[in-house]
Amino acid sequence: MSSSLVTCVVVADGARARFFTLQPTATAGADGGMALQERSDLCQSDPRRTTLAAANVADHSRAAAGGTGRDDDASAANRRREWDRRFAGEVIDKCAEFCRDWQVKRVVIVADPRTLGLLRHKAHRLAGLDVRELGRDLSHADAPTLRAHLVTAGLLTESPPPVPRFAH
Repeated sequence: MSSSLVTCVVVADGARARFFTLQPTATAGADGGMALQERSDLCQSDPRRTTLAAANVADHSRAAAGGTGRDDDASAANRRREWDRRFAGEVIDKCAEFCRDWQVKRVVIVADPRTLGLLRHKAHRLAGLDVRELGRDLSHADAPTLRAHLVTAGLLTESPPPVPRFAH
């Protein structure tokens, strides 16, 4: 199948990213001849566990040094932001790998506005790809619902692009 007809759709929130392909099907049916299929996902490990473990170590260190032993809200928020930035980098790296494996030239990234901003900051790693965005939380949508939202937003078409015909 021609790689130019395959689109990668990434749907992400702060904890999980799902990777889909949209490609022409062998027969045109209710899907308009295009199928959106989930191919892979990436989950962030529980940041609370890591953050709490780091906070406990820091609390014990400060307490041993004669401090209060309490972590302030600002440092906890900073750890969370750093965790989210790292996850956004992992999502974009996996997207780049996915696009290489599937020989994709077009990517649609769908995420809530905050997550989309983090992903956009790392999107330079997708140089050379046609990247489109939708700032909406569709992380729990199934494939048909997701496809309908993307068609409505003008990011996907109802049917496959026309195949060029050569004059005889």
